Amino acid sequence: MPARLFVTVHGSGGDIVDAPTGRPHPDAPQVHVDVERRQVGIRVPHSAWDPADATHPGGAVVGVLRRGL
Repeated sequence: MPARLFVTVHGSGGDIVDAPTGRPHPDAPQVHVDVERRQVGIRVPHSAWDPADATHPGGAVVGVLRRGL
């Protein structure tokens, strides 16, 4: 099943993009970074994605972009 949304987090903000069209969603996810615990919390608004009572697969990728290497 192809992705319907891409949620990208950068710093303490993020973006939501409709995967099939590439259009940005007007609402952004809420991002909370806890440096001490090394945790990132992301809340996607229901206006962008409402799972209702169904089960949906999800995936995550974590990485760091280093410049000048």
